[in-house]
Amino acid sequence: MQGDSNPLYPNDATKRAHINNALSYTSAEWHAHLGQLFNPALGEEVKAHILAIVNRKLTYMNDVMLKDKEYVTGSELSIADFYLFVTLTWTAYLKVDISGFPVVEAYFKRMSEHPAVTSAQEAMASNPETTA
Repeated sequence: MQGDSNPLYPNDATKRAHINNALSYTSAEWHAHLGQLFNPALGEEVKAHILAIVNRKLTYMNDVMLKDKEYVTGSELSIADFYLFVTLTWTAYLKVDISGFPVVEAYFKRMSEHPAVTSAQEAMASNPETTA
């Protein structure tokens, strides 16, 4: 993709490849499994199986993907961070405990406090009709 470079998705091929990799992981591995827990018709055995997979994904994020990084791809915020953050917000609703994953938990807290996130949350709270 050519055009103006955006710091959240820069034109630099290497940086973009790292972001695309993180987006792909979040979509195919994390979102795809965690999202299944929204299904209220899941039986307990199936839910337990999915939770085991979700915990393996959290372990990977904790021990590899986010380890020693401020953001998903290193020290620079990217669109991959916002996607991962949004899906991590689901864990509270789905009762998926991330407290056993200190790197993930610290990342979630850091993103929760990021000015772009707090600004978006304030905008949504003050005018929820604009988020539809």
